[in-house]
Amino acid sequence: MRWPQARRSHVSLEVDDPFLTAYPQNLLRDGRVAEVCYLLYRGQPQTGVLLHTKSYYPEQAYRLPTGGLAPGEDPVAGVVREVAEETGLEVRDQPAGLRTGCIADFAGLLTYGFRHRRLEREFTFASFMFAIQAPRGMEPQVVDETEQIAGWMWCLPDDLHQVATDLCALKKRTPEWADWGRFRAAVHAEAARYLEARGPSGVGNRRVA
Repeated sequence: MRWPQARRSHVSLEVDDPFLTAYPQNLLRDGRVAEVCYLLYRGQPQTGVLLHTKSYYPEQAYRLPTGGLAPGEDPVAGVVREVAEETGLEVRDQPAGLRTGCIADFAGLLTYGFRHRRLEREFTFASFMFAIQAPRGMEPQVVDETEQIAGWMWCLPDDLHQVATDLCALKKRTPEWADWGRFRAAVHAEAARYLEARGPSGVGNRRVA
């Protein structure tokens, strides 16, 4: 209701253990039914969007940062919290400054339907995507060490489709991460389409220090 013109899409996936049932792939733990996903860039998206990997991921499995939403939590509050914990950047609802960022756009809502083979149950989930504009010289610094972030990478928007392909390919290298990779690939493909639709100057058009 807050963003009636935002992009919306849906993905249906058939999945199995350990996805949804074992740590660290049990994304529905603690009653979660949604997450925030942020496309953080410095100045303009064409300079690159931020990807990260975690210590327990398969080797070279980089992806867009996300964070789970507690039941009833406001997505805007959630993305502000996650960006601060994972990158050290304070996000405000105003143009990016020397040490602060801003929410440049709500990039869309991606919903999922999971059909779990072993459990013979249907599950739903959602990703709220936000475009976050950071100052041009910003470098991520982890504040919450429990996030277990092991590395960062800046990815050109045109390369997000390849990131999605690489995540889908995890089934060949690490079969136990196959369903997780397919799930994570979807938001990267959607993020790529969002940035393609906005063009070179259609997102980060606020003043940046």
